[in-house]
Amino acid sequence: MLPRSHQNAAVSERSVTKSDRSNSAKRPSRRTRSRSTRCRRGIEAVEAAITLPLLALVMFSTIQITHRWHVEKLLKIASYEAIKAGASKDGTSEDAIRVFQEHCEALGIEGAVLRINRPRFDNATTGTYLNVRGTAPARFNRLPAPVNLTLDGWMSGGFVYHRKEGL
Repeated sequence: MLPRSHQNAAVSERSVTKSDRSNSAKRPSRRTRSRSTRCRRGIEAVEAAITLPLLALVMFSTIQITHRWHVEKLLKIASYEAIKAGASKDGTSEDAIRVFQEHCEALGIEGAVLRINRPRFDNATTGTYLNVRGTAPARFNRLPAPVNLTLDGWMSGGFVYHRKEGL
């Protein structure tokens, strides 16, 4: 056994270390830590439930819009090739329609229609400006996505202008 003076010193050292621990930053108990972790996990689940559908909507919308833009550019290319064929020296409207249909089939565009504005290729004189517009129904040429952003029923490649060639 230690003398009384030594025992008091040992007790005071223990009390100092206990008080130092209590005054310093307290570590949460195991029970408190697991409760806060569960709360954080719950909050993360709610955030994911809110943001993932929105992220999917933005992703599918972007895919749909870029696909539509791509089909419209392909229609413009097919229209340009058609007007070149029809505006040649001996070109006719039937030649333009045939070339347009061939290009659309090769590009995978279904139900495409070439709209020829007046004057038609057959009646045009040399140097006359001709214009055509290639269109296709949107329902046949859209991606099978859960978001349908087709506001109207047709996609258009825009007007293409060319001069009738001669001699």
